[in-house]
Amino acid sequence: MDEPAAVPRSFRFGVQAKLLAVVLLCVVVPVLTLGLFLLRRNQEVLREKVEDGLSSHLLRRQSAFDEWMRDRAQEATRWSASFVVYEGLEAFAKESPESRAARDLKSYLASLLGHYRVYESLFIVDGEGRVLTGTREEQLEDWARPLVQGEVAFDGVRLSPLRKSEILGRPTLLLLRPIPPPGSSERRGRALGYFVERFDLRELESMLAEDATDLAPAPWLLDAEGHILARAGKVVDDAGVRPFPLPPASVSSSASGGFVAQGTLPEIGPSVFGVRNLAGGFSGRLVATVPRSPS
Repeated sequence: MDEPAAVPRSFRFGVQAKLLAVVLLCVVVPVLTLGLFLLRRNQEVLREKVEDGLSSHLLRRQSAFDEWMRDRAQEATRWSASFVVYEGLEAFAKESPESRAARDLKSYLASLLGHYRVYESLFIVDGEGRVLTGTREEQLEDWARPLVQGEVAFDGVRLSPLRKSEILGRPTLLLLRPIPPPGSSERRGRALGYFVERFDLRELESMLAEDATDLAPAPWLLDAEGHILARAGKVVDDAGVRPFPLPPASVSSSASGGFVAQGTLPEIGPSVFGVRNLAGGFSGRLVATVPRSPS
Protein backbone atom coordinates (compact mmCIF):
# COMPACT_ATOMS: atom_id res chain seq x y z
CA MET A 1 0.00 0.00 0.00
CA ASP A 2 1.39 3.37 -1.00
CA GLU A 3 2.15 5.91 1.80
CA PRO A 4 0.49 9.35 1.46
CA ALA A 5 2.75 11.99 0.02
CA ALA A 6 4.35 14.24 2.66
CA VAL A 7 2.99 17.78 2.82
CA PRO A 8 5.79 20.24 2.13
CA ARG A 9 6.86 22.15 5.27
CA SER A 10 6.75 25.46 3.46
CA PHE A 11 3.10 24.83 2.60
CA ARG A 12 2.24 24.06 6.22
CA PHE A 13 3.98 27.25 7.39
CA GLY A 14 2.14 29.24 4.73
CA VAL A 15 -1.25 27.98 5.86
CA GLN A 16 -0.38 28.59 9.53
CA ALA A 17 0.76 32.11 8.73
CA LYS A 18 -2.47 32.85 6.88
CA LEU A 19 -4.56 31.43 9.71
CA LEU A 20 -2.57 33.50 12.23
CA ALA A 21 -3.02 36.59 10.09
CA VAL A 22 -6.79 36.01 9.92
CA VAL A 23 -6.96 35.51 13.70
CA LEU A 24 -4.89 38.65 14.30
CA LEU A 25 -7.08 40.67 11.95
CA CYS A 26 -10.20 39.42 13.69
CA VAL A 27 -8.76 40.42 17.07
CA VAL A 28 -6.53 43.42 16.40
CA VAL A 29 -8.80 45.36 14.02
CA PRO A 30 -11.78 45.45 16.45
CA VAL A 31 -9.42 46.31 19.33
CA LEU A 32 -7.83 49.15 17.36
CA THR A 33 -11.22 50.37 16.18
CA LEU A 34 -12.59 50.31 19.71
CA GLY A 35 -9.43 52.02 20.98
CA LEU A 36 -9.74 54.83 18.43
CA PHE A 37 -13.42 55.22 19.22
CA LEU A 38 -12.75 55.42 22.95
CA LEU A 39 -9.88 57.89 22.38
CA ARG A 40 -12.06 60.16 20.27
CA ARG A 41 -14.94 59.86 22.70
CA ASN A 42 -12.63 60.68 25.58
CA GLN A 43 -11.43 63.79 23.73
CA GLU A 44 -15.05 64.80 23.06
CA VAL A 45 -15.97 64.36 26.75
CA LEU A 46 -12.93 66.38 27.83
CA ARG A 47 -13.77 69.11 25.33
CA GLU A 48 -17.38 69.21 26.50
CA LYS A 49 -16.21 69.48 30.12
CA VAL A 50 -13.83 72.32 29.21
CA GLU A 51 -16.57 74.13 27.29
CA ASP A 52 -19.16 73.68 30.04
CA GLY A 53 -16.67 74.74 32.71
CA LEU A 54 -15.65 77.81 30.69
CA SER A 55 -19.27 78.78 30.06
CA SER A 56 -20.20 78.44 33.75
CA HIS A 57 -17.10 80.37 34.83
CA LEU A 58 -17.87 83.24 32.46
CA LEU A 59 -21.47 83.36 33.63
CA ARG A 60 -20.29 83.66 37.26
CA ARG A 61 -17.75 86.36 36.38
CA GLN A 62 -20.36 88.27 34.37
CA SER A 63 -22.79 88.18 37.30
CA ALA A 64 -20.04 89.27 39.70
CA PHE A 65 -18.93 92.11 37.39
CA ASP A 66 -22.47 93.41 36.84
CA GLU A 67 -23.20 93.27 40.57
CA TRP A 68 -19.91 95.05 41.32
CA MET A 69 -20.86 97.87 38.96
CA ARG A 70 -24.40 98.08 40.41
CA ASP A 71 -22.94 98.47 43.89
CA ARG A 72 -20.76 101.35 42.70
CA ALA A 73 -23.77 103.08 41.11
CA GLN A 74 -25.91 102.62 44.22
CA GLU A 75 -23.18 104.04 46.44
CA ALA A 76 -22.84 107.13 44.26
CA THR A 77 -26.62 107.58 44.25
CA ARG A 78 -26.86 107.30 48.02
CA TRP A 79 -23.88 109.50 48.81
CA SER A 80 -24.74 112.25 46.33
CA ALA A 81 -28.17 112.73 47.95
CA SER A 82 -26.66 113.80 51.29
CA PHE A 83 -27.52 117.30 52.55
CA VAL A 84 -23.74 117.75 53.09
CA VAL A 85 -23.28 117.60 49.32
CA TYR A 86 -26.00 120.19 48.65
CA GLU A 87 -24.75 122.55 51.30
CA GLY A 88 -21.22 122.24 49.96
CA LEU A 89 -22.33 122.93 46.39
CA GLU A 90 -24.23 125.99 47.60
CA ALA A 91 -21.13 127.24 49.40
CA PHE A 92 -19.01 126.88 46.27
CA ALA A 93 -21.71 128.58 44.18
CA LYS A 94 -21.38 131.55 46.56
CA GLU A 95 -17.60 131.40 46.12
CA SER A 96 -17.01 130.38 49.72
CA PRO A 97 -14.54 127.49 49.42
CA GLU A 98 -13.28 128.13 52.96
CA SER A 99 -16.73 128.06 54.54
CA ARG A 100 -17.78 125.45 57.05
CA ALA A 101 -20.09 123.76 54.50
CA ALA A 102 -17.25 123.43 52.02
CA ARG A 103 -14.96 121.97 54.68
CA ASP A 104 -17.69 119.58 55.79
CA LEU A 105 -18.09 118.35 52.22
CA LYS A 106 -14.37 117.64 51.92
CA SER A 107 -14.42 115.79 55.26
CA TYR A 108 -17.49 113.85 54.15
CA LEU A 109 -15.70 112.60 51.03
CA ALA A 110 -12.59 111.68 53.02
CA SER A 111 -14.73 109.72 55.49
CA LEU A 112 -16.40 107.75 52.71
CA LEU A 113 -13.10 106.96 51.03
CA GLY A 114 -11.66 105.68 54.29
CA HIS A 115 -14.28 102.92 54.40
CA TYR A 116 -14.14 101.84 50.74
CA ARG A 117 -10.92 100.49 49.26
CA VAL A 118 -12.58 100.14 45.88
CA TYR A 119 -12.09 103.85 45.14
CA GLU A 120 -8.90 105.71 44.38
CA SER A 121 -10.54 109.06 45.01
CA LEU A 122 -13.92 110.78 45.35
CA PHE A 123 -14.60 114.33 44.19
CA ILE A 124 -17.31 116.81 43.23
CA VAL A 125 -17.47 118.78 39.99
CA ASP A 126 -19.84 121.58 39.07
CA GLY A 127 -22.17 121.57 36.07
CA GLU A 128 -19.30 122.65 33.81
CA GLY A 129 -16.96 119.89 34.92
CA ARG A 130 -14.72 122.03 37.14
CA VAL A 131 -13.51 120.20 40.25
CA LEU A 132 -14.77 121.88 43.41
CA THR A 133 -13.38 119.61 46.10
CA GLY A 134 -12.24 116.05 46.64
CA THR A 135 -10.11 113.66 48.60
CA ARG A 136 -7.06 114.86 46.63
CA GLU A 137 -6.14 117.21 43.81
CA GLU A 138 -8.26 116.11 40.84
CA GLN A 139 -9.42 117.08 37.39
CA LEU A 140 -11.47 115.47 34.66
CA GLU A 141 -9.67 113.94 31.71
CA ASP A 142 -10.48 115.47 28.31
CA TRP A 143 -12.17 112.26 27.16
CA ALA A 144 -14.44 112.37 30.25
CA ARG A 145 -15.66 115.94 29.74
CA PRO A 146 -18.47 114.98 27.32
CA LEU A 147 -20.08 113.17 30.26
CA VAL A 148 -20.92 116.50 31.95
CA GLN A 149 -22.23 118.24 28.85
CA GLY A 150 -25.88 118.72 27.96
CA GLU A 151 -28.96 117.44 29.72
CA VAL A 152 -28.75 114.27 31.82
CA ALA A 153 -31.14 111.83 33.45
CA PHE A 154 -31.26 112.43 37.20
CA ASP A 155 -32.19 108.81 37.95
CA GLY A 156 -29.05 107.23 36.55
CA VAL A 157 -25.26 107.38 36.42
CA ARG A 158 -22.72 108.01 33.70
CA LEU A 159 -19.74 105.72 33.28
CA SER A 160 -16.59 106.85 31.52
CA PRO A 161 -14.67 104.58 29.16
CA LEU A 162 -11.76 102.72 30.75
CA ARG A 163 -8.88 104.60 29.16
CA LYS A 164 -5.35 105.77 29.87
CA SER A 165 -5.42 109.07 31.73
CA GLU A 166 -3.16 111.80 30.40
CA ILE A 167 -3.21 113.22 33.92
CA LEU A 168 -2.30 110.06 35.84
CA GLY A 169 -0.23 108.39 33.12
CA ARG A 170 -2.13 105.10 33.55
CA PRO A 171 -5.60 103.67 32.86
CA THR A 172 -8.54 104.83 34.95
CA LEU A 173 -12.32 104.52 35.16
CA LEU A 174 -14.82 107.10 36.43
CA LEU A 175 -18.46 106.93 37.48
CA LEU A 176 -20.42 110.19 37.64
CA ARG A 177 -23.74 110.67 39.41
CA PRO A 178 -25.64 113.81 38.30
CA ILE A 179 -26.86 115.99 41.17
CA PRO A 180 -30.22 117.62 40.35
CA PRO A 181 -31.16 121.11 41.58
CA PRO A 182 -32.65 120.94 45.10
CA GLY A 183 -36.39 120.30 45.12
CA SER A 184 -36.45 119.53 41.40
CA SER A 185 -39.11 117.05 40.28
CA GLU A 186 -37.82 116.86 36.72
CA ARG A 187 -36.33 113.57 35.53
CA ARG A 188 -33.95 115.29 33.10
CA GLY A 189 -32.16 118.63 32.86
CA ARG A 190 -28.90 120.40 33.60
CA ALA A 191 -27.11 118.97 36.60
CA LEU A 192 -26.15 121.16 39.51
CA GLY A 193 -22.96 119.13 39.73
CA TYR A 194 -21.64 115.57 39.71
CA PHE A 195 -20.51 113.18 42.40
CA VAL A 196 -17.51 111.40 40.89
CA GLU A 197 -15.97 108.06 41.85
CA ARG A 198 -12.52 107.19 40.49
CA PHE A 199 -12.13 103.43 40.80
CA ASP A 200 -9.07 101.67 42.14
CA LEU A 201 -8.51 99.29 39.24
CA ARG A 202 -6.62 96.85 41.46
CA GLU A 203 -9.97 96.03 43.07
CA LEU A 204 -11.45 95.48 39.61
CA GLU A 205 -8.59 93.13 38.74
CA SER A 206 -9.07 91.24 42.00
CA MET A 207 -12.75 90.75 41.23
CA LEU A 208 -12.01 89.49 37.70
CA ALA A 209 -9.37 87.03 38.93
CA GLU A 210 -11.48 85.55 41.73
CA ASP A 211 -11.81 81.72 41.55
CA ALA A 212 -9.49 81.55 38.52
CA THR A 213 -7.94 78.16 37.61
CA ASP A 214 -6.10 76.70 34.63
CA LEU A 215 -9.43 75.53 33.14
CA ALA A 216 -11.32 78.63 34.26
CA PRO A 217 -8.81 81.47 33.84
CA ALA A 218 -9.27 85.13 34.71
CA PRO A 219 -11.16 86.65 31.77
CA TRP A 220 -10.17 89.35 29.34
CA LEU A 221 -12.29 92.50 29.58
CA LEU A 222 -13.29 94.13 26.28
CA ASP A 223 -15.16 97.35 25.58
CA ALA A 224 -18.30 97.51 23.42
CA GLU A 225 -16.19 97.68 20.24
CA GLY A 226 -14.13 94.63 21.21
CA HIS A 227 -10.96 96.48 22.23
CA ILE A 228 -8.86 95.03 25.06
CA LEU A 229 -9.22 96.68 28.46
CA ALA A 230 -7.82 93.86 30.62
CA ARG A 231 -5.75 90.85 29.53
CA ALA A 232 -6.46 87.73 31.56
CA GLY A 233 -7.67 89.82 34.48
CA LYS A 234 -4.97 92.53 34.33
CA VAL A 235 -5.74 96.02 33.05
CA VAL A 236 -3.49 96.81 30.08
CA ASP A 237 -1.61 100.08 29.77
CA ASP A 238 -3.03 100.85 26.31
CA ALA A 239 -6.64 100.12 27.31
CA GLY A 240 -9.13 100.49 24.49
CA VAL A 241 -6.54 100.56 21.69
CA ARG A 242 -5.94 96.99 20.47
CA PRO A 243 -8.82 94.76 19.32
CA PHE A 244 -9.17 91.25 20.69
CA PRO A 245 -8.70 88.75 17.80
CA LEU A 246 -12.18 87.20 17.83
CA PRO A 247 -13.28 85.63 14.53
CA PRO A 248 -15.95 87.81 12.86
CA ALA A 249 -18.49 84.97 12.98
CA SER A 250 -17.97 84.69 16.73
CA VAL A 251 -18.72 88.36 17.31
CA SER A 252 -22.11 88.03 15.61
CA SER A 253 -22.80 84.83 17.58
CA SER A 254 -22.40 86.68 20.89
CA ALA A 255 -25.51 88.81 20.27
CA SER A 256 -27.60 86.36 22.31
CA GLY A 257 -25.46 86.90 25.41
CA GLY A 258 -22.65 84.41 25.18
CA PHE A 259 -21.16 81.32 23.55
CA VAL A 260 -18.21 78.92 23.66
CA ALA A 261 -16.31 77.86 20.52
CA GLN A 262 -12.99 76.53 19.25
CA GLY A 263 -10.55 78.10 16.86
CA THR A 264 -7.09 79.46 16.27
CA LEU A 265 -6.81 82.98 17.63
CA PRO A 266 -4.00 85.22 16.30
CA GLU A 267 -1.21 85.72 18.89
CA ILE A 268 -2.92 83.16 21.14
CA GLY A 269 -3.03 79.95 19.11
CA PRO A 270 -5.45 77.00 19.04
CA SER A 271 -7.94 77.66 21.82
CA VAL A 272 -11.26 76.90 23.36
CA PHE A 273 -12.70 80.37 23.99
CA GLY A 274 -15.85 81.71 25.56
CA VAL A 275 -17.50 85.12 25.22
CA ARG A 276 -20.08 86.65 27.55
CA ASN A 277 -21.77 90.02 27.10
CA LEU A 278 -21.97 92.23 30.19
CA ALA A 279 -25.57 93.04 31.05
CA GLY A 280 -25.15 95.97 33.46
CA GLY A 281 -24.20 99.60 32.98
CA PHE A 282 -20.76 98.72 31.60
CA SER A 283 -21.01 98.02 27.87
CA GLY A 284 -18.51 95.33 26.98
CA ARG A 285 -17.66 91.63 27.00
CA LEU A 286 -15.75 89.09 29.01
CA VAL A 287 -13.62 86.55 27.13
CA ALA A 288 -11.83 83.51 28.55
CA THR A 289 -9.43 81.28 26.62
CA VAL A 290 -8.01 77.81 27.31
CA PRO A 291 -5.31 76.22 25.08
CA ARG A 292 -6.82 73.50 22.90
CA SER A 293 -5.13 70.09 23.03
CA PRO A 294 -4.07 68.76 19.62
CA SER A 295 -6.61 66.28 18.18
